[in-house]
Parts: sequence; C-alpha cells; structure tokens
Amino acid sequence: MTRPTLTEKNGIPPSWVTSSKSFCRVILALFAIVAASAPLQAQETTPTPVIILNHSQGNFFVFASDLPFKVLKEEQDVSWLEVDPLEGEKIAHRIVQVKSNPEGLADGIYYTAIRVTLVTSTGADHILIPVALRVGEEFEKESAPPVDLDTVIPQDYIRLRVDDPETDIRFILTPGGHYIFEVIDRQKERIKLG
Repeated sequence: MTRPTLTEKNGIPPSWVTSSKSFCRVILALFAIVAASAPLQAQETTPTPVIILNHSQGNFFVFASDLPFKVLKEEQDVSWLEVDPLEGEKIAHRIVQVKSNPEGLADGIYYTAIRVTLVTSTGADHILIPVALRVGEEFEKESAPPVDLDTVIPQDYIRLRVDDPETDIRFILTPGGHYIFEVIDRQKERIKLG
C-alpha cells in the first residue's frame, strides 16, 4: 500500500501549501512588529491617566511589575490621600486601593501623585501616577460630571516613563473606569516571546 501524496489527499498542489505557510509566517511577523510598537504608540495618543477620587469615594488601580518596586504617596504631607502600601521584587496584577479624606477641604479639585519607585537595569528610577480629588456636592454621586482632568494636571505630578530603554511603562483604561499599570522588563518579555 502506498501513502497518498498531499495532492492525492487534499487536492491541493504541494507548492500552494509551501507558499501559504510562508505567507502565514510573513503575516505573523508583521503582527509581531505591530504588537511590539503598539504600547509606545498608545502612550503617545492616549490621554494622561488620572486616578480620580470623587469627594469621599475611594478608587483603585491595578499594578504589575517585572522589576523591584515600591508604591507610596508622592507628597507625604497630603492628608487627603491614602494609598495602600505595596512593595516587592516583582508582582503579578494586584489591586492597589486609593482612598480620600476631603474633611476640611473647600470645594474644588486637588492634585497630587502616587510614586512608584523602581530598580531598573540602569539604577533607581520612578514613575508618577497623577491623582485628582474632586470635592463638593456635585461630586458626591457616582455619576459626577466628567471633567477633562488630564489637560489641567500640574506637570510635576506626571512621569510615566523611565530612563532605562529596556523598561516599558504601559497603562490601559478598563471599561469600568480603572487603570491597569504594568512595568515591563523588555529583555524578559523578549525571552518569553522567544
């Protein structure tokens, strides 16, 4: 008994199978190039992420890091902000609670930042995640009116890149209105994608 050839079995000439495999490889390579550049493009076109606190309501963000890190308040003397302390060598996605205490504050919008210190391959570095507290009756409800806060945040509270070219800071806004921040070691990522 003889084994059927590819043509006999499927009715497809072998040259088509070979060229379609090559075509698939080219398409996959193009997808890999686009995927690798997508995080950088997203950061350039995406509005600045802001953790928004409405009156006395809390909020949270999700954080993950391939590098040693520590999450804390940028300004320790800002009494209206509390951030769950978090530090470690690396961490998978974890919720970080952010709480506000507007007691004694006049109506208005207040700004500060959450500092994430990092140890990159080039040394100590950090990012700053902006936080805005909106105080007043109009902000006490879940459906508080939207404000383009990303356009008025003081620049001192924004730092979403590090000096190490092998470290990416990626962020995305979820449909629920919460941010996911990821600190990615590009070298480890290349090894995983290998």
